[in-house]
This record gives sequence, structure tokens and C-alpha cells, in this order.
Amino acid sequence: SRDFPPDSVPNFEKNAPKRLARAIQEKFHT
Repeated sequence: SRDFPPDSVPNFEKNAPKRLARAIQEKFHT
């Protein structure tokens, strides 16, 4: 169920830390 092409995976994984950090930030920024 991935709606992005395989060549976008590296970029996605590279941005994963940012997404995770932001998710955690919003989660604990109540």
C-alpha cells in the first residue's frame, strides 16, 4: 500500500528521522 515509486524510498528513509522527531514533538507537546 505504498503510493510512492521505489526511487522515492531513499529520500523517504532519509526524512524518516525528521518525521519521527516531529511526531514525538507533537505527541509530547500537549
